[in-house]
Order: sequence, then structure tokens, then C-alpha cells
Amino acid sequence: MENESEQEALFELQGPDEDGCVWACSTRGRNDWCEKLGHVSKVAEIMSQWLGSIDYDEVKAQEAPQPSRRQQERESKARRLADQTARRDRAAIVEEDEVDRMIRRNIEEHGA
Repeated sequence: MENESEQEALFELQGPDEDGCVWACSTRGRNDWCEKLGHVSKVAEIMSQWLGSIDYDEVKAQEAPQPSRRQQERESKARRLADQTARRDRAAIVEEDEVDRMIRRNIEEHGA
């Protein structure tokens, strides 16, 4: 299931119709299947309660593919290497600054 793509919704909501009712119908069309859910005010109330009960962050976490242990190790190694590279880059800048200071001091002391 790790590599499966996210499934699209199997239904769409339609309405309200002339009687004020909402319908859940197949995304392939009303002729495939269609079910009357009830009056728009009652459907809205139930849907609102249901949506309010969902922890959206938890749902997203469940949907997010969990990386394998090997992938986690690779990502950890990549972060360590990136940190190491950043430290080396900072050290090189400091070293270059020190060399520049030494050259300037030497020029000042001994002339160009």
C-alpha cells in the first residue's frame, strides 16, 4: 500500500434539487448510481458535525506515505552531510578572511 497513489473520491454531492434535497452520485454520472441523502439543512448539519470530528492533521498524517527505514537512513545521512558541508564552508570563509588579513598586514608592513 506504500506505493499506491491516493484514491480519488468515489462520489460527488449534487443539489439541492427543487425539493431542497442533496444527492450523493457516482463520479461517473447519475446513471451509474445516485442516492438521496436528505434535505439540505439536515445534510449540512450532519456533514458539519462529521467534518468537525475529523482531526485534519491526523488524516493528513495517515495519508502521507511513511518512508522506509532505508529511506529514513538516507535522509539522515544527507542531513548530516549537508550540515558537515555547511560547517566546512563557514570554516573556509573564516580561513579566507584570515589569509586576506595576513596579506593586508604584510603589505602594510612591507609595502606593495
